[in-house]
Amino acid sequence: MKKITLTENLFRRANTGTQPKWHIGNTWYKADDFNHEGLAETIVSEILKKSNLPLLMNQWMPNKEHIAFATYSTEMIEYSGKQVPGCKSENFLKDNDQLIESIKLLRQNDLENMAKTYAESIKNVDLSIKEFVETITKLTGLKDFDQYLTAMFELDQITLNPDRHFGNIAVLQRGGEFLYAPVFDNGRAFALNDKLWDRYYPAEAVIEHVDALPFCDGFNLQTKKLEELSKNTYFRTSFGKDDMKRVLDAAEVAYADDILYRAEQVFDIQMERNLQYFIGPERSMKNQELLQYNDRLP
Repeated sequence: MKKITLTENLFRRANTGTQPKWHIGNTWYKADDFNHEGLAETIVSEILKKSNLPLLMNQWMPNKEHIAFATYSTEMIEYSGKQVPGCKSENFLKDNDQLIESIKLLRQNDLENMAKTYAESIKNVDLSIKEFVETITKLTGLKDFDQYLTAMFELDQITLNPDRHFGNIAVLQRGGEFLYAPVFDNGRAFALNDKLWDRYYPAEAVIEHVDALPFCDGFNLQTKKLEELSKNTYFRTSFGKDDMKRVLDAAEVAYADDILYRAEQVFDIQMERNLQYFIGPERSMKNQELLQYNDRLP
């Protein structure tokens, strides 16, 4: 893991978000605040590397040059006389690309009241999701937006990402057409927020205190409604527990053992709860255990 030094005359600090961020050359750097974002981003990035998301993007955008997801890696960052862990990622925007957040897209089309309704209170989850998907599809012409959003929310359900607000659901505008944006900004995943662990809850109890966004506070409910709308499940990954150990071992130079253990516990629980999105030997072993258990039932 390479340590980078950012000095006042070397970096340009970004103004968006709550974390310190810098854009140097073609690379973005983000320093952690209290959520251990660099670790979360790195883990999600590794999950995506072993996923079918690039294949799905090829189906949704045939013959289009695209990047399926932002790739993050853990970095130690030194600035203002202190060293903090964080992460870096290559800029996924091309020179003529514009990233447009869905909430900005709604406002540009005089639909700000819809955005406010989503942000403040949603009483009918089915109707809200359907209306949002239909509106973005109409504004952009992206016919498979329901599938794209479903895959994104399936990922969020696995990783327990509570930060999928309407600024993190976006599209790309390239020239005169719209494209699906890479999946990005997963820094709140895996319940790594220090405040959640203040009372030393077991991991299962911590997970129950994590609420989803943006249509309701239940990850399972949001995902279920999207899968019903798009009539399928989409996201799959072969990332398993051995992969997780490899990622955590590499992150030891930046993160304390208790933080790494939190991430491992949450991932293990989330994997067990969401086996339908996993492929490979671990899911096969679990299914075999269930078959053997069922065979023993009277």
